[in-house]
Amino acid sequence: MRRIRSAIAISLPLAALALGLAGCGDAGSSSPGATSANAGRAVTLESPVLAATHTIPRNYTCDGRDVSLPLRWGPVPAGTRELAVLLLALQPVRTIEGKVLAKIVPQWGVIGLAPTLRQLAPGRLPPGAVLGHNASGRTRYSICPARGTSERYVFALFTLPRRLVSQPGFTDQALFSTLNGARVPYGELTAIYSRA
Repeated sequence: MRRIRSAIAISLPLAALALGLAGCGDAGSSSPGATSANAGRAVTLESPVLAATHTIPRNYTCDGRDVSLPLRWGPVPAGTRELAVLLLALQPVRTIEGKVLAKIVPQWGVIGLAPTLRQLAPGRLPPGAVLGHNASGRTRYSICPARGTSERYVFALFTLPRRLVSQPGFTDQALFSTLNGARVPYGELTAIYSRA
C-alpha cells in the first residue's frame, strides 16, 4: 500500500483551505471556543479547548499526551451519508520567484463517521471509524512540529453524499481525489502550535 506523499497537489475544496489561510495574518476567528462559521460552506466546526488565540493546548501535542483534539459540529446537509475528518499541516514554502505558498501535509485522516455524529471526544473514535496513513506513513494522530518552530493546522470536516469503502491505512490519493471531485460542503477550524 502506497504511503502518503509529504506534499500533495490538491484542488477544491482542500486548496481553498490553504489559499484562504496562506495570506492571513492570524489563525482564524477571534470568537470564544474557536468557532469557524464557514460562510457558504454549510457546516460549523469548533473545539471547546481552543481559546480566542486558536493555540492548541500542550495536552493535544507530542509535548503532552498527544491525543486528538475534541471536535464538535452543527447539523450537516440533508443527504449526507458519511463524515470524514482531516488534520492538515500548512507549512510555508518559498518558491524560486520569492512567493510563499502553503505546503499541505496530511497529519491525520478519519473516515467512516456516521452522519448523525456531532462530536469526537478527545483521544477517542467511535465504532466504524477508519484511520488512514499520515505523511509519515502512520495511522495515529500527532501534532509535533520541529522544536523552536510554529506550525499552522487545519481541522476539516467533510460531508459526503455516499459512503467510502476503505480499509484501515487507506491511501491518501483515493481519498483526496474523492474530496476534491465531490465539492462537498465542509467545515474548517484553524489552529497553531508553537514548540519550544
